[in-house]
Amino acid sequence: MASTDKSSATVVRTIDGAASLARLAAVDRRSVDGSTAAEIAEGCELLDVIEAGRVVGAVAVSIDGNVATLKAAATTGTETYEALGALEAAAKDAGAVLLGMFTRRGALVPLLVERGYRIRSIELEKDL
Repeated sequence: MASTDKSSATVVRTIDGAASLARLAAVDRRSVDGSTAAEIAEGCELLDVIEAGRVVGAVAVSIDGNVATLKAAATTGTETYEALGALEAAAKDAGAVLLGMFTRRGALVPLLVERGYRIRSIELEKDL
């Protein structure tokens, strides 16, 4: 999967899986169930996020038929949503008709809805 997006942020298949997983380790601190980035990314395609010619992040995407699912992403770059657009374009070029994701970061939801994502379900719980 390679980006065809015209912004300065692109995503490309990684050539260094270990480095990509190291960049994804930033998601470990947000894990609510103790999963590591390596565990979350198991079986996924690893992509590098590139801005201005520099690798600034990583993405783990699973592909099942024509459905792509963003499993983990971490970046130190400034063009997060441009990179998301590049990921969407790359997934579409790879034959995906749907890109899904799960998040435990509520503040992301309205930002993603603004970009055309729709809420498929909401799961809430409360300790008693």
